[in-house]
Amino acid sequence: MGLEAFSQNDYSIELFDLNACLNHLCEFRTLFGNFQSVVLFGHSRGDGISILQCSLDKRVSALITWASVHQCKTPWVNWTEE
Repeated sequence: MGLEAFSQNDYSIELFDLNACLNHLCEFRTLFGNFQSVVLFGHSRGDGISILQCSLDKRVSALITWASVHQCKTPWVNWTEE
């Protein structure tokens, strides 16, 4: 692992990992106290991942953000208004 693995990481991998964790959590719900709702807490880049997951996943009922990313690099960020 190390820096090379970190450089290969992107948001789609992190979303996949978070979804796998939520799948496991919900599949074995009784082991975790038979909860009724899932709340995601994110900080910095993890906060951005939590925001994306929350928008895609009905299992997530609430989101707590802390020092979230303020800008996403996208292909359209440099487009001019026309």
